[in-house]
Amino acid sequence: MNCKLITKENTEEYNQMLQLRHQELRLPLGLDLFVEDLSDEENQLVFVGEFEDEIVVCLLLKIINERELKLRQMATSKRMQGKGLGRELVQYAEQWALNNNYHLIILHAREYAMPFYQKMDYVVLGNIFEEVGIPHYKMTKVLVG
Repeated sequence: MNCKLITKENTEEYNQMLQLRHQELRLPLGLDLFVEDLSDEENQLVFVGEFEDEIVVCLLLKIINERELKLRQMATSKRMQGKGLGRELVQYAEQWALNNNYHLIILHAREYAMPFYQKMDYVVLGNIFEEVGIPHYKMTKVLVG
């Protein structure tokens, strides 16, 4: 898999990433990504993983401050889940963060995704809460490198 940081200027890749998020994160909740206000995403970093010229995994990193990022909107194509591609992309994004002097990542993990992040050394902070109508956990990881 080829991991990389993309921009909105690369329309084809950006549109593939939006379609993946819509398919895997929004449709199962009865929501439509394409009617949401995505203007804030212009200030976020978009990481994707490509396999055979198709974007199969993605995530966004939102800059919180000069040391902290928020990982959000991680999605993996259903047919590619369980192959380690999500882990590979998270590790790629974490290395990018370290290389750019960020040392803390926070995220809101859907309840079913919490074990995935725990295996990657993310720690639960606080109690379960509801976001977009489903249970989530706030998690964090201190990056050391």
